[in-house]
Amino acid sequence: MPYFDYNATSPLRDCARAAWLKASAESWANPSAIYPSAQRARHALERNRMALATILGCRAERIVFTSGATECNNTVLHHYASKGASCAVSAVEHQSVLVPAKALFGERLIVMPVDESGRLDIAEAERLIHAHRPALVSLMAANSETGVVQPVEELSRICRAEHVHMHCDAVQLLGRLPLNHLLDRCDFFSFSAHKIGGPRGVGVLVIPHKCTERMGLFQGGPQERYQRAGTENLAGAEALVAAFSEAVMEVAHGRMLRQAAFKASFEARMEQLGARIIGRGAERLPNTSLFIMPRHQGLRWVTRMATKGFEIATGSACGSEQEQPSHVLSAMGIDAAGATQVLRVSSGASVDEAEWIALADALAKTQMELDAEENVDAFGVILP
Repeated sequence: MPYFDYNATSPLRDCARAAWLKASAESWANPSAIYPSAQRARHALERNRMALATILGCRAERIVFTSGATECNNTVLHHYASKGASCAVSAVEHQSVLVPAKALFGERLIVMPVDESGRLDIAEAERLIHAHRPALVSLMAANSETGVVQPVEELSRICRAEHVHMHCDAVQLLGRLPLNHLLDRCDFFSFSAHKIGGPRGVGVLVIPHKCTERMGLFQGGPQERYQRAGTENLAGAEALVAAFSEAVMEVAHGRMLRQAAFKASFEARMEQLGARIIGRGAERLPNTSLFIMPRHQGLRWVTRMATKGFEIATGSACGSEQEQPSHVLSAMGIDAAGATQVLRVSSGASVDEAEWIALADALAKTQMELDAEENVDAFGVILP
């Protein structure tokens, strides 16, 4: 079944599966113990930390292994909220940032708007940061729904000038676009393994160099240099590094750029069907397309496409069961009616051009079927 929801999660890579099984079999001891098998596990954990640091271009001591980006995001927000500080976030952040930010900061939360393409309004963000001087600013690298790439570098310069710490949720960017020294521009950086073909339940939080404060939500043990208590998930770390290494090579060899070409042809077909491409005027991830179909509810499209063997989404997987319109689309000024007709497709490097073409053909056929069922003419007018 052709799968087009990589932004929700991705299939486990063979290299990640092999790494996980090998580590589970050979390095099962607790890395915190002192006997030989435990010390071998400790060495393996630190070897993976160093390998990841090399790929990311940062110091190994900045890397904290966690259960995923949701934990990472909550950890950073809790740390600053506990200080009584204020925080600024973009209006289109993932719910793992927005929900805890609203709960933890309350009136101390500053929401930075986006323009109609879904990109941060950098001029307004600068005004808000200068006026309120928050202790922390959080901006995602790329939006999971629209695929719009955010101006992290521009915002970082503003934060540095105002002496404000910056956090970046980079879940969707990794494995899709080059990092381009992104970590140099952020104090905190988070991502999950399962978005890049690794296992669920493991992620990474990159903290500032020589950070002496204890950041972790989990206390009660010395693991991860006291930044995250709990027995380390060595097998998960092994699999994460294996998956990330392969994903980085795919980007370097231009395999994701091919997805951008396939997507462009696909979107042209969708526009012929009357679809409106969201974020068209902004830089977007090469694998992601979000669009509003001219008729019919998104859920009808998804269920009907599933019967044809295609797995697509109505938007963010984390909000797909909610009845209210996406907060991302609302922030972009898209009305509730349009938001109910949204579809999102997102691919991986292994998806070929034939699958994109087949997806477009299936959507065209589905539109004809749905129109016929509702007696809608070619102009969208319901016939008597």
